[in-house]
Amino acid sequence: MHSVPVVSRFSSKGEVTFLQKLISRHGNDLEAMARDRRLNREQRTVGELRRAIRKAGGDERLEAGMHQDQGIPMPIPLTAGSVGSK
Repeated sequence: MHSVPVVSRFSSKGEVTFLQKLISRHGNDLEAMARDRRLNREQRTVGELRRAIRKAGGDERLEAGMHQDQGIPMPIPLTAGSVGSK
């Protein structure tokens, strides 16, 4: 039996910025994120948003990358071993 090598997944900078903006506006409310037509232009579903947040390292990691004073998204490095908390 052959073992399949694990491929590291990562989110692009644009994806991380997009998710940070949604989290700064809606917190952990995935339903509100899915309904937000201004930020969620691709009309991603709750499940798609949940997977994207998990892939980017989880909502805590995305929140940690945002500027504390103004909620401005700041780029955060994603390590190959980072996994979402949910």
